[in-house]
Amino acid sequence: MIVPGRAGQYISTTDGYRTFIPKGLPPDPPVQMNTDQVRLLEKTGLALGRLDRLSTDVPNIGLFVSMYIKREALLSSEIEGTQSTLEDLLEYEAGDMSRESARDVLDYVRAMDYALHRLKTLPLSIKLILETHEILMSGARGGSKNLGQFRTGQVVVGGKYYPPPADRIGDMLEDLQTFMISDERYPDLVHCAIVHAQLETIHPFNDGNGRIGRLLISLLLNVRKMISEPLLYLSHYFLENRAEYYSRLMAVRDDGDWESWLSFFLTGVNEVSEDASRIAGRVFELRASAITQQTACPSQS
Repeated sequence: MIVPGRAGQYISTTDGYRTFIPKGLPPDPPVQMNTDQVRLLEKTGLALGRLDRLSTDVPNIGLFVSMYIKREALLSSEIEGTQSTLEDLLEYEAGDMSRESARDVLDYVRAMDYALHRLKTLPLSIKLILETHEILMSGARGGSKNLGQFRTGQVVVGGKYYPPPADRIGDMLEDLQTFMISDERYPDLVHCAIVHAQLETIHPFNDGNGRIGRLLISLLLNVRKMISEPLLYLSHYFLENRAEYYSRLMAVRDDGDWESWLSFFLTGVNEVSEDASRIAGRVFELRASAITQQTACPSQS
C-alpha cells in the first residue's frame, strides 16, 4: 500500500543534506495484510515451528548452534565487505593471527553470544543493543568506531540515503524501544519486520548498523518465544537478494510501503527456516549413519 509520508518525511538541513525523519511506531495507517500475505504468514509460522521442534532433537545442540552462529557471522560480515572463510575463523580462534580478516567475523560471534546471555538479566532494549555494539566493533580495523555509542554526525548510506540527524537519534530509539518491548498489536513476525526496518532507517551508529539489525532479528524471535534456539538468521537471504532488500527499505521511506517490505521479509524467514530444517535433518542422517557403521564394525579389543 503506497501512502507517501506514512513512514516519515525528508527535510533539508542547514548543512545541505536532505535527511529522512521517520515517524514513530506503529505505522499509521496500520499495516494491512492481504489474503496472500496472511497465507504467507501462516506458512512461515509453520516453517519456523518445525525448525524449533527439530532443534530439540539435534544431538549436541550447543555445538550445532555454535557452528550455525559462525555461519551467520561469515555471511553477515560478507554483506559488509569482509571476505573470510570458516577455515579462517577456526584458525584465528586457534591462535593464527595471520587470518586477520576473521577478526570481524569472530567479533560478530562474540556479540551474538553476549546478547543471548545478557537477555537472561536485561530486557531487549537500547541498553542491550549499545552493549552488543561495543563488543561487535571491539576489533574494528581502521581505529575507533565509537564503540557502543550513537553517531554524532551525519552519515550517508549507499551514497544516496541520509538517515536522520544525530541529535534526533535518542528520541527515535526511545520510541522504537517502547514499540519493541510493549506493542502487541501485530503478529510476532510482522512486529519483527517493522522493528528491523525502523532500526535500519534510523541508522544510529557510524558503523555496524546492518550487523546489529540482523542480529536483532534473532534476538526478537528468541524473546517472543518464536524459536527456543538461535537458529534463524537472514544474512544469506539478504545477501542473495541485496538489491531488493535495499529497494524495499527505501520504498518504506519514500512511499510508506510497509506491506511490500513485509512480504519480502516473511519470504526470507520462510526460506531460511526451511533451509535450516534441511540442515538439521542432514545432521540426523549423518548421526544415524555413523551409529549404523559403529554397530556393523565394532572396534577390536
